[in-house]
Amino acid sequence: MHKHHNFRTGIILSVMFLIIIVCFVLFEQFFITEKPKNKKNIEIALITNSHTKNVNDDSRPAINAIKKYCKEEKHTYSTYVSTSDNVEDCLTAIDKASKDNAKLIICVGSELGEAVYQAQGRYPDISFFLIDGEPASNDGSVTQTDTNVMPITFDDDESGFISGYMCVKSGYNKMAVMYDKNNSSDMHHMYGFIQGADYAATESNVKASVICKDISSANEDVLSEYASKLFSKNVQLIFTNNNSTTKLIIPIAEKYTKSIMNFGNDSTNDSESICASLTNNTENAVTSCLKLYYSGKFKGGDTTKINSTNAAFDFTFNEKSKLPMNSEDLEYIQKKLSGQAITIITDTTVDIEDLELKATNVKIK
Repeated sequence: MHKHHNFRTGIILSVMFLIIIVCFVLFEQFFITEKPKNKKNIEIALITNSHTKNVNDDSRPAINAIKKYCKEEKHTYSTYVSTSDNVEDCLTAIDKASKDNAKLIICVGSELGEAVYQAQGRYPDISFFLIDGEPASNDGSVTQTDTNVMPITFDDDESGFISGYMCVKSGYNKMAVMYDKNNSSDMHHMYGFIQGADYAATESNVKASVICKDISSANEDVLSEYASKLFSKNVQLIFTNNNSTTKLIIPIAEKYTKSIMNFGNDSTNDSESICASLTNNTENAVTSCLKLYYSGKFKGGDTTKINSTNAAFDFTFNEKSKLPMNSEDLEYIQKKLSGQAITIITDTTVDIEDLELKATNVKIK
């Protein structure tokens, strides 16, 4: 009886001792000893800022391109999202990518231009692609592209030209462009649109008119008023380079049974009034960058502008629109542009009168 009691006591003591040992190990693991961090070894990093978390934004095509390329070519990648639009937070994301041994960092959007401007000197051994932007100081007064950075920009003059051409070819001959005179992209799109419209009007032996309305200081109410006045004066179509403006004027276009062509997001599913949307082909641009880098053709230090020759644009038609567009017209003009058969004046300081328009009347307001 006594021996049995001692045996049970020994078992209990052994179990208690084992529990104490386990607790001590766990305590040391979680409270005394710092866990070793698993450092990543990734080759490609995509940097996005806080407002590019939505799957429909500019980052999604870039993610798709990187994911597909890495799967086919057996490379590693990761995405780093800045916690805010602040340049320091963007730099923190870049720093995290560098610590994970990234050899190539891809940044999409002009809003990351300042982050790349500062990062290029901090990480000279890392190659950067900046898509749709150039390295610049906060106010844009200082620009500098080091040899480890290759900026890729889209030809706004050409995409504007295509837009104007397609409008006239589709039967629109009374058009308006809403633009911000302080926005470089807006100005290039406007000048391109005017020239494209005139090229189509001359080719088709018709007359066209374009009203160019500066909206740089307009609030939403004023923008709505502008759109209403334009449509009430028999303007058939408004071209806009701003996604928020597009959304704002859709109800007005629907009210007057008029049309909108927009550059930026594909808005053709939002309303039948959107006759077509023109977007930059970010996915194709990122894929091209990856091929350049891994084929040893990375050329840092200078900006590369891409256009129809590089399949830089996506043109989405709305078949339900009042005057549907023809894909054959698009193929024709893109082939012309790719073959450099057309010269577009890209200097937006040139007076409209000096564009030597043949069949288009332009009013700047």
